[in-house]
Amino acid sequence: MRQFSDTDSAWFEELLKTRSAEILELARERALGAGASTIVLESRDGHVAEAIIDFAEEKDAEAIIVGKRGSGEVTEMLLGSVPQKLVNLTSRVIMVVP
Repeated sequence: MRQFSDTDSAWFEELLKTRSAEILELARERALGAGASTIVLESRDGHVAEAIIDFAEEKDAEAIIVGKRGSGEVTEMLLGSVPQKLVNLTSRVIMVVP
């Protein structure tokens, strides 16, 4: 198995931050186009379901709304079980949309 150097790690982290910002901007545009009036977007490190729950608790959100599936193979592999984990890890209302 290949070991990553500090340079590889820094490059990969920067790539993730850049891609995250691009995805969030697309999400903002889509939400505005759908008529949303309040949009809160944030990118965090860590386990996806736990980060979502932490955010919801910090904001005292009444519900968590998540997509059913990612948009690509890698995204689906990483996020496919997030709705299920959310249901199991929080007592907040979870809404899963296609």
